[in-house]
Amino acid sequence: MTKSILLIHGAFAVGSVWNSVIPAFESAGFVTNAPTLFPELRCKDNPKPELAALALSDYVSYFSDACVQMTKEHGEKPVIIGHSMGGLIAQKLAEKNLGSAAIFITPAAPLGCQVDSLKTAVTFLNILLANDPKKSYRMSDWGTKWGVLNRVPVSQHRAMIDEMVYESGLVLQNLAHRVEDPNQAGTVDQTKIQIPTLTIGAALDRTTVIQSIRKIALKYATVGGDYKEYPENGHMIFNEPGADKFVTDILGWLASKG
Repeated sequence: MTKSILLIHGAFAVGSVWNSVIPAFESAGFVTNAPTLFPELRCKDNPKPELAALALSDYVSYFSDACVQMTKEHGEKPVIIGHSMGGLIAQKLAEKNLGSAAIFITPAAPLGCQVDSLKTAVTFLNILLANDPKKSYRMSDWGTKWGVLNRVPVSQHRAMIDEMVYESGLVLQNLAHRVEDPNQAGTVDQTKIQIPTLTIGAALDRTTVIQSIRKIALKYATVGGDYKEYPENGHMIFNEPGADKFVTDILGWLASKG
């Protein structure tokens, strides 16, 4: 049996967003898998029309299949680590008992943990103004710099923005209006979770604001979930100064859970 980690990226991102932390996980003895959601549809330019028809439940199914495949390959369930939208997907996979442990990094909120925030509205302003779930979107450069990369060194901004792709408008609608999603992809029953979980919040996050992350942490504390908050970090915590300590903290938590 081989220890493995499934890394789930967020909205508008691709698997390479994890490149800065993968070497540390692999040095600790984990096989890592950081797939990109529907790479043939989620493009940097000229998004395919089929992209806008994908729902959040399709994204959950995509990574559910990845978990099942990794379990077959390695002989045990992977550790699931998700960021932002990927953090919500990771919560759904934990609910489905597909991993050995789950970590939610500055995650999107499940139903009941949302917090209305002007910071989040400013970050996604170009998408909110368009307000058409039948289209696909990229974040504006300004919104990305202000709301997502606010604690990432400016020298890295251009390269990270250039890696971003178009996202399904229906998925974004599912994230914004969880109660209206007929597939309930944004609804998580914490009482079904039987594995260790760690929720990670960043106090200077402008995308998934800390007030929401604290509510998520309380949701999973009722079933033994742990919480760690970083006071000087923002949304892209694993690409920000201090990322080495952040990864060390994760590895220490995993070791403490056996």
